[in-house]
Amino acid sequence: MISLEATKGKFEGWFKYQYLNLIILVFAILAFYNKDWEMVRLDITMLIVVLLATMVWSAVMKRSRDMHLKNIEDGMALIQRDVFQNSPWPYVVLDLSGDVKWHNPKFEELIGSKDAIMNENINRLITELHVDQFKKDVETFDKEIVFDGRTYRVYVHLIEVPEQKNEVGDYVYSVAFFDKTDYEELMEKYTNEKITTMLISVDNYEGIIMEMEEIKTSILFALIDKSLNEFAESIDAILKKYEKDKYILLFTNDKIKMLEQNKFEIIDKIRKIDVGNEVPITLSVGVGGIVTSLTQNFDYAKEAIDLAVGRGGDQVIIKYEDKYTFFGGKEKPEVDKKTKVKSRVKALELKSMIEEADNVLVMGHKRPDLDCLGAGVGVYRIAKHLGKEAHIILNDVNTSIHHLYSKLKLSGEFQEDMFVDGNFALDVVNKKTLLVIVDVNAPTYTEFPDIIEKVDDIVVFDHHRKTTDYVKKAKMSYVETYASSASEMITEMIQYIDGIELNALEAESLLAGITVDTQNFIFRVGVRTFEAAAFLRRNGAKGSNVSMLFQNNIDSFMAKNETLSNTEIFNDNVAIAIGTSKAENPSLVAAQSANDLLTISGVKASFVLTEIKDDVVISARSFGDINVQRIMEKLGGGGHFTAAGGQLKNEIVENAVVQVKNVITEYFREV
Repeated sequence: MISLEATKGKFEGWFKYQYLNLIILVFAILAFYNKDWEMVRLDITMLIVVLLATMVWSAVMKRSRDMHLKNIEDGMALIQRDVFQNSPWPYVVLDLSGDVKWHNPKFEELIGSKDAIMNENINRLITELHVDQFKKDVETFDKEIVFDGRTYRVYVHLIEVPEQKNEVGDYVYSVAFFDKTDYEELMEKYTNEKITTMLISVDNYEGIIMEMEEIKTSILFALIDKSLNEFAESIDAILKKYEKDKYILLFTNDKIKMLEQNKFEIIDKIRKIDVGNEVPITLSVGVGGIVTSLTQNFDYAKEAIDLAVGRGGDQVIIKYEDKYTFFGGKEKPEVDKKTKVKSRVKALELKSMIEEADNVLVMGHKRPDLDCLGAGVGVYRIAKHLGKEAHIILNDVNTSIHHLYSKLKLSGEFQEDMFVDGNFALDVVNKKTLLVIVDVNAPTYTEFPDIIEKVDDIVVFDHHRKTTDYVKKAKMSYVETYASSASEMITEMIQYIDGIELNALEAESLLAGITVDTQNFIFRVGVRTFEAAAFLRRNGAKGSNVSMLFQNNIDSFMAKNETLSNTEIFNDNVAIAIGTSKAENPSLVAAQSANDLLTISGVKASFVLTEIKDDVVISARSFGDINVQRIMEKLGGGGHFTAAGGQLKNEIVENAVVQVKNVITEYFREV
């Protein structure tokens, strides 16, 4: 083999010959200039001899270089073949059809056989790997497979066979298998040993204290403590009670899967505790999902328990990085809270925030109903009483609020710009604008979501169970699922604002909101609901005037009858009806029809599906035995235990009915 140094020296010699040719050429030119023809002939002869010698030398050098490069290539090929042959990882070469053309011994070990591997198709050798998955137009491809109980990362590279036709064609696949099993097991062990956080809160603690005798209260919480201690021992957790009704548990991540499998039986066990309490004792539980940071895990747990409380309690929520997991929610959570301490505190906090603001914007949900508008009018009155510029954001007026809206506009008791559209609202926003959101807590369902990002100070008042995408930037969020309506919540707070007086129309707006959401004081009605109604009655609200706000035209009346005629009974106790889109306000007709379906004997829940443009809108109602909120959440909606709704985008009603039936069936399996 010719060394690289020798080759370099010969190349240098070749360049010296080129210099000699140049010198001879110069002498020939000088001789020609002096007309020394003898010297010219001699120089030309020498030049020809040197050129011939150079050509011979070049040919020799080219052959030497080619031999040298071939030796390098052969050496590299031997090295590469030795590397792949003795590689600790299985390696195989396939043609484009997937037939094996070469493999190393480790691939034989992977397959478990030395026989019949050559020319065998990879699809039959490893059923988890199909050559059809490889993309010829992509140079590299990788995927993870499980083969023979072990996990492999498979890397496939498309290689062009250089300038030769052979039995494998112009291209081949090189396939390498990297065993990740030990790494995965180590990572799983590492993850499982990380600490996670669980936060527990006893629901309605104040109500329990007020309703029970002191001796029974002591026994009750002793039993709760005992049950939680036993639960902590069962999962090898550290339990600490840091407030009279709040606990924190620390345990390892590997227990989460076990708790998910038994659906967090602790909340069922606590619910069964009975020492003479009128209502079951329930827990709100938040768990931090699997993350590497303990601080982030605690933040997740806190976010999860806040959401659980906002959804009415009696449930466990696990907050992962990209999702929430829900358990429980079997008991009807809207337990009437007799104490108004929280309402008073929130009213004073709202008053302080309004006083510090330059102006106030009030916003409800899309397609607002009377409760949404009534609550908005109440907040508007508070802001005006405190001397602030205020506006209610309302882009469209639908038939469900048309009567009340017209009365407000024509009364002459309010400013012309009481109602504004979203663009007007954007123009008046500044750094000290306060945005009050009523009757909704999900940004995407608000009347004008764009304004949320433009305002720094936001307050949320809602009685619906919190959704996972609630307004997280709100500086005050008052979500109480016990309340019958947002109008009831605002009515209570008005009573804590000194010197405020409602006119009759404002009182009727709030009373209409309570009436519509309680379905004429039938559903979700507590003592505080009647107290709020009594306050409004004292301020001039007349029931007859409120009733007139609910009047439908003949077309809506006929549309509701058509909807009710398209009803079927599913699972013996669920009424499902297909609504008509002919009505002026199909959503309102659907909601009214869902209420009417509950009057059918034996029906415990109702669902009305209405096709509106390219979507299907669903209204769901129940007496409380069936949690329609959980059912609608599975379809992307939400709401209350007894009243919920949702919307299926780009769907036809026939397919939507099938989906509703499927989630109802799934719900009954879970409970």
